[in-house]
Amino acid sequence: THIAVPATELAKFAMDPESKRRKLAGEAQEVVNTLHLNVSLPSGRSASLSLPLDGSVLDLKLAAQQSLGQALLRLAAPDGRLLNPTEPLQDSGLQSGDSVTAIA
Repeated sequence: THIAVPATELAKFAMDPESKRRKLAGEAQEVVNTLHLNVSLPSGRSASLSLPLDGSVLDLKLAAQQSLGQALLRLAAPDGRLLNPTEPLQDSGLQSGDSVTAIA
């Protein structure tokens, strides 16, 4: 997994005391362990969500329902396949930046 870190942040990391280095490294780790997704309804309404990679597709569905204010039946991946609610997000094939379609 590659992380895009601005050069200014790398410079801060290199010049900061050890305690701040650990904090920056922790923040970078948090970014790696988080999945950023856009969930949209056929109507065009959408929600941008961030979830931990160790969550499940059901966690994504519940977060989307809360954000969109509507009950959802299923979620479909960008390739059109229906996502299994019991599947861990890290095994779902979803990647940060993906758009998921909600079926209401």
